[in-house]
Amino acid sequence: MKTVSFLIVLFIVNVNTLFANELFITMSPLNCITCSSGVYDLARENSINIISIVLESKYKEDSTEIEEMYSLSKFPKIKVVFSDSLYKHFSHDNNNPELIIADARKAEIYRSSLKSIDMRAIHHYFPLEKTVEISKN
Repeated sequence: MKTVSFLIVLFIVNVNTLFANELFITMSPLNCITCSSGVYDLARENSINIISIVLESKYKEDSTEIEEMYSLSKFPKIKVVFSDSLYKHFSHDNNNPELIIADARKAEIYRSSLKSIDMRAIHHYFPLEKTVEISKN
């Protein structure tokens, strides 16, 4: 019985991982730091495991300066991705950083300016996991 329960839990965890939403932020080093400050609020959210900061490939050689400017390495859940294809796929506004939530297929399901994050929407797409205690009665 314990083996069956364990396998069911393992299956649920794998299904949730397979269909998990992803959070992307499109940025440019030309964006003002104040406009990008929402990244730090998101990095403190326990329900979000990974935040992918997407920049155009041309900024890869400036990665040290970008790190110094934004201090992204202070937050282990933030990963910086230099990808023209992802940037073109998600970015609609080159002048402002954007927050995009995508499904496992990278299809957009939510978008907002990083300057005006709606935390209710974030919690809708990244709910805190609830634990259930089972008694042995």
